[in-house]
Amino acid sequence: MEQLNKKRGGIIKKLKKFLLKRKKHLIFLLIYTILLIPLPYYTTSPGGVNGIEEKIYIENQNKSNETFFETYVSVRRGRIPILLYASLFKSWEIHKVEELPGGDYELQNHISRLELRSANNMAIYHGVKEAGKEINSLESKMLITYILEDAKTNLEVGDIIENLTFEELKELITNSNGEIQLEVIRNNDKFLSKTTIIEIEGEEKMGIVMSYLYDVDTTPKIEIKNDKSEQGPSAGFMTALTIFDQLTDLERKIDGKIAGTGTIDIDGNIGAIGSVDLKIIGADKEGMDYFLVPLEYNYETALETKEKFNLDIEIIGFNNFKEAIDYLYE
Repeated sequence: MEQLNKKRGGIIKKLKKFLLKRKKHLIFLLIYTILLIPLPYYTTSPGGVNGIEEKIYIENQNKSNETFFETYVSVRRGRIPILLYASLFKSWEIHKVEELPGGDYELQNHISRLELRSANNMAIYHGVKEAGKEINSLESKMLITYILEDAKTNLEVGDIIENLTFEELKELITNSNGEIQLEVIRNNDKFLSKTTIIEIEGEEKMGIVMSYLYDVDTTPKIEIKNDKSEQGPSAGFMTALTIFDQLTDLERKIDGKIAGTGTIDIDGNIGAIGSVDLKIIGADKEGMDYFLVPLEYNYETALETKEKFNLDIEIIGFNNFKEAIDYLYE
């Protein structure tokens, strides 16, 4: 026993000597690790612009005239150095991860990639339709984007519901006996989910927020290739404009580089987006001449940001896609 204690003491002594000898390295490693640990925050800041034309591949089409640009916001995980840096600038914003759908950063990225794919298809649909080309088919699914705390369901954010429209779902809820079953896709697996209908502000509802995901087939065939870092539906409007421009020979009424942002829905309405202030700052920094925005939702904020930061860019607002085409083209 005494010999075992001596051996143990010798090991501890050698370990202390080893640690003391490498004290500086260990302290550096500890500090480095702490600085890299992601905290439950993320930051957004002014990004820049990307040319849209270079991402769009149209069958038997070789028109080259880069005019339209999408805008983006830079998003970073909340590590200590990034959060300290963000606190020094008015144009940087700090957000809590728990505010994201499902309170999960990676889940939000997954949802945003699905929304991007759907926005691309909606852009193809409107660009082709307004150019007078052929729409072969348009299919829709529903994506679960948010679940209320009071909801009684085994559905999860990110689940996909096929073969059902919002109108059909409303009818299903109305005719239910307090519970409905839905066929759901999660991680490529299909299963039946159960949801108990609850009362919200006097109406029977599921307590779930959903949005449409679209797939479209057209003639000519069109493919949009996005970088892995690109997410969300906010480039839908500008992508639709670029496709329309590629498919027609109409003359534009305005010259210069045109950046912008805005979602686009099945009826061609241009919808609200977040962080328009950061996007217009990025567009101005990149030398854009015009900035197109959803008129009803983001126009006033864009104007206020232009005045606040003394930006040299003209802001134009639209409510729908047809209105934008009529304004921009002869």
